[in-house]
Amino acid sequence: MHNSASILNRNSAIVLLTTLFAAAPLASAAQPVFDRVENNEFAACGDDGAWVHDAAVFTYFKDSYYDLDVRFLAFSGTVAQRIKTAAAMKDASKQLESYAFLHEQALGLIPRIGRLLPRMQQPLDLAPMIEQMRAEEISAPVGNHRTEYLRVAFARQMLTAPTRGVRQPGTAIADFLTHLATTEDQLLTLKSGGEIDRATLEANLVGLGDSYRDSFKPVTKQVIFGPYASSLNGRLAFAVKQICESDTQKSEALIPRQPQ
Repeated sequence: MHNSASILNRNSAIVLLTTLFAAAPLASAAQPVFDRVENNEFAACGDDGAWVHDAAVFTYFKDSYYDLDVRFLAFSGTVAQRIKTAAAMKDASKQLESYAFLHEQALGLIPRIGRLLPRMQQPLDLAPMIEQMRAEEISAPVGNHRTEYLRVAFARQMLTAPTRGVRQPGTAIADFLTHLATTEDQLLTLKSGGEIDRATLEANLVGLGDSYRDSFKPVTKQVIFGPYASSLNGRLAFAVKQICESDTQKSEALIPRQPQ
């Protein structure tokens, strides 16, 4: 009986690892899809947002979700043990190298989240988005790039998506991003030779994993795949059109009127 349980646990672990590592090549293969959307220089409002119906837009968000999910789980599933291993090292230089590796992993998550949320490329970008999520008010696009409009529209969808178990998605997403910001800052301190209270560090890592699993991931998944309202493309196209109309109204308001 004991042997059967051991074999079952071992097989389950193998399946999990196979699934995670099999997904990584898919994410790499998806890079041309990322490039196709991100390198498109046509104006976001050029055709009243009709371009959002392109199948590449759905693929872009789908692959962005899976790419982030694989990398986040790989990071969150090992970071606590890696920190303990590094802390026990007697060689100071190797210890700092281990912390630096983990910090780079945390940094790498930010631009991947930035494929879903606007203006997210580096640690300094986390605080403004946390504030916007808590206020449930995503700022208008900056510039005229299509991905900026898509990400603003997607972020606003995250605030309204009917997700089971998540009553206040804005607050929940802000909590996840706060844990990520804290994790990045703590790892930066460690790789710089500083010290962090272990209990505080471990509690934040637990919060990071929990908030991703219970909030950020299900909300993101619901927006992309959820069977509500219309398709993702249809919802984003409508949102982009609204943004473009708002831009037009603001531009017209700035034009001085000629005296009658």
